[in-house]
Amino acid sequence: MGVALIRRLVTLGPAAIRVLSRSAAGHTDLTRVIHGTKVPLELVAGDVADPSTVHDVMTGANVVFHLAAIKGVDVCEAHPYEAIKTNLVGSKILVDAATESGSVSHFVAVSSDKAVNPVDVYGTTKWLMERMVCDARSAHGPRFSVVRCGNFWGSSASVLSLWQRTIREGGAIRVTDPRMTRFVTLAPDGADLILSAAGRGLRGEILVRPMPVYVLGDLAAAFSERYGAKVLVVGPRVGEKLHDDLISEAEAPFTRREGDEFIITPGRAQQGAAPLSSEDGVRLTKEQIMRLLDMEGVSAA
Repeated sequence: MGVALIRRLVTLGPAAIRVLSRSAAGHTDLTRVIHGTKVPLELVAGDVADPSTVHDVMTGANVVFHLAAIKGVDVCEAHPYEAIKTNLVGSKILVDAATESGSVSHFVAVSSDKAVNPVDVYGTTKWLMERMVCDARSAHGPRFSVVRCGNFWGSSASVLSLWQRTIREGGAIRVTDPRMTRFVTLAPDGADLILSAAGRGLRGEILVRPMPVYVLGDLAAAFSERYGAKVLVVGPRVGEKLHDDLISEAEAPFTRREGDEFIITPGRAQQGAAPLSSEDGVRLTKEQIMRLLDMEGVSAA
């Protein structure tokens, strides 16, 4: 997701881009993206849970995009403190540093549909992060907002990446429940949504855009057909829901529609909107899933 966002930012011609990341591989990917452009890129190795580093990096920044998170549901269940430290404490440090910077005008944090009616550690930390960022709104200072996305297609924490590793090792891909439905966000679409939030200048609001849905059984069937992998149904794990939501029933009265997007204003009643569940979303066809499997970065080779 970070690489896709940098690609888009480069086309907008910012004076400079500064990236804080603890991933050496991520630094390498970003260096490739920026190569040949005239936009200066500063890569800083560090952790969002380190106040000193965050405050240094925030100095002179105008727009902050907060994508840092421990994302894997399994990882967060196994290491809840690490999830809290990065997803919640780190977010608070970023919010405070942006507020105190004197230069930041817009702050956009990236959240997940797992934050809606959360049933796992990851979703709970994201839900609390959303509330904290939205609560940071004020008449003066940075404009804080959140974008809520689905599962990032082909990301390192996605089911696709897990299945790719499994078949490379000669194993069967494991499906928890073939009936499960999941929202899917392609990296370029996620970047567009983040920039839309920054461009709108939202203050204390959550931006949501309807997105396509895959049925887990359909994805497994397409993956099996493409790569010859065996499918094993193992039953649901702790922290999994049958369907995900982008807008809950409780949030619907605090939501308004603007074009093809929805804006949630926690605690402030709006015109209202219908809940948005993956159970009712537009489902990807087998042909569409096959095309997505052919995308760059989604390969079992």
